[in-house]
Amino acid sequence: MSSGKKNKKLNSGEGFTLGGDESLSLSLGSILGKEGAERKEHIPQPEEEKCPQQKILVKNNGESGISGLSRVSLQRQTAGRKGKTVTAVIIPGKSTVDREKLAKEMRKGLGCGSFVEEGNVILQGDICDRAAEWLLKKGVKDVVSGN
Repeated sequence: MSSGKKNKKLNSGEGFTLGGDESLSLSLGSILGKEGAERKEHIPQPEEEKCPQQKILVKNNGESGISGLSRVSLQRQTAGRKGKTVTAVIIPGKSTVDREKLAKEMRKGLGCGSFVEEGNVILQGDICDRAAEWLLKKGVKDVVSGN
């Protein structure tokens, strides 16, 4: 091996320097992201396409589309929920209702927890009566409660 080390620095051009004594140093400009900005070309980012759910929301003026339904069923359930009672809002499968948006609207309107499970909106608690009133106010023509 050679007894004399060279102190030549190798510049990578990306903001860091490797010294002859194998020390690594970073410039402040590379940390802040300002160094090399003039060398980078501006690459235009493609516009993100709206997902189909967003198109449905815009079409329905920000609502879930529940007002166009003729019939919605409500069901009280306790099976498989560790003894807790929930209210299932069963919407016909062929409808174009955004179930996630409906769950959020019902959560805010009824003051309860809600989520979507197997295409049905599940409301936490035994609130069939309140849910039926809320749905009728929103424009659903018929609400069937199958306790």
